[in-house]
Amino acid sequence: MMFKSSCHFKLMRGNLMIAAVILIVIVGFLATTVATMAIVGLTSASRQIDSSKSFYIAKGGLERGIYAVAFQNLPCTSVTGNANLTNISFGDGQFTVTGVNYAPSPAATLSAAITASSAIIPMSTLVGYAPVGRVAIGSEFLNYGGTSTSCGGPAFCLTGAQRGVEGSTAAAHNLGDTVLQNQCTLTAQGAVASLANPLAERSVATEVIPQQGSWIVGNTSGGETILVWNGSTWVRSGPYAGIPNVSFNGVNVVSSTDAWAVGNNSGGALMIHWDGFTWTRVLGAGVPNQNLNDVFCVSSNVCFAVGNSGMIIQWNGSTWTNSPKTGSITFTLNRLTCASASNCWAVGNTSGGGETIVLWNGSTWARSGPYASIPNRNLQGVSCANANDCWIVGNSATFARWNGITWSGFAVGPDITPTTMNDVFCTASNNCWAVGNTKTGDALIAFWNGVNWARYTPVPASVPNRDLFRVTCNASNHCWAVGANRTMIVWDGSAWAGITPDASVPNVRLNSVSLLSSGDIAWQVRMWREIFS
Repeated sequence: MMFKSSCHFKLMRGNLMIAAVILIVIVGFLATTVATMAIVGLTSASRQIDSSKSFYIAKGGLERGIYAVAFQNLPCTSVTGNANLTNISFGDGQFTVTGVNYAPSPAATLSAAITASSAIIPMSTLVGYAPVGRVAIGSEFLNYGGTSTSCGGPAFCLTGAQRGVEGSTAAAHNLGDTVLQNQCTLTAQGAVASLANPLAERSVATEVIPQQGSWIVGNTSGGETILVWNGSTWVRSGPYAGIPNVSFNGVNVVSSTDAWAVGNNSGGALMIHWDGFTWTRVLGAGVPNQNLNDVFCVSSNVCFAVGNSGMIIQWNGSTWTNSPKTGSITFTLNRLTCASASNCWAVGNTSGGGETIVLWNGSTWARSGPYASIPNRNLQGVSCANANDCWIVGNSATFARWNGITWSGFAVGPDITPTTMNDVFCTASNNCWAVGNTKTGDALIAFWNGVNWARYTPVPASVPNRDLFRVTCNASNHCWAVGANRTMIVWDGSAWAGITPDASVPNVRLNSVSLLSSGDIAWQVRMWREIFS
């Protein structure tokens, strides 16, 4: 009996040992499984974190790219490879931004008429157009989601069109209407820990649409000469219905949706207005039929324009009318500027044996002077750094300065005299540029540093040997000057350089240029779509 009990006990003990071993194996397996799952979970979480980091690094890079284009005037074509946008360390990783500019020239046209609701836009070609983006047809803006070469009739088309965007109105358009595009596609790639050896990568892209807000006008050539900055160069804008084929002499920008240009008379004084979508002619009340030479706006409802035979007109926000004048002002007025709504100067050709300077005091225009130290010469340009500091330039290298009390002639060196100076522009009391007719084989550019006027030398080879007629700036490091034979040159804060315009720009005299103010540059670039990948 004892023997049986002993055997039974041994058998039970053996079974328990086997069960214990099995249990240990199961527990070990479970522990290994749990550990493996924990490791996998941690790895997955780490990858998700790295992926999120990469996305935000890319987003940060994109924002830097937008800033460079919008505020630092970096052309879209210069984004790719830019040292400040390539392999930049940021957070726990790196980003690189690239840019592709889409501004096809010549632009495509509609290969068939469309209605105001058409979502398929038939195109004569897709060459130069972005795969996704925005176009303008007349005064309407359209977004589209793709392109196709199988459009059920037309060979090429834009697909998924959203009509009447950006505050424009959807409208029917005719066969042959121009389809304009001007956009910069920026793509930012972000990675952790580096782009060369990424643990995670993400990219983000956006279409950046520059507003049409900086303009050049000039002599006529087969249609009115109105040029717009498309984000990388100047291109011919228009034609515009109802605007006669004449020369334009002056242009002034208030904002991206408000600008004026004036020109030679055609059945009445010629004033045209930009509303953000198109240029249209605006008639005046009782305004004489004379050529207009310049226009300047203090605000959207306070503008002045001057021209031949002493013509001075005023915009009050709704109509152009003759501006009040005191005394005899019958001579040609060439340029004007305003320091405020109650302080404006206009200058012109000699009359009656004295210089021609007229002042607006807020209620009337009156001839100012005479000023003994200013020679009796034609005056061509005027600009003010402030109400108490202005400059005038004119024929035979005439320079005169306003100190808040009187105008005084200013002597310049032989490197400038005796050439005709055509325009002047000041961004500050110690920062002014003047331009004039060519001298000794080079374009004439002069700079005021607060003490002296000196000729800008050496003139780079890219600057053509042409007469320059107008100069303007929207910052001390961003100026443009225009002149004969479609000459256009740009100042970037360190040097002047000649720019080759788009092939659409005719070889004519360019008379005036006006830029969006530096405060409006943020609105010049408009982001409307982002792509995450």
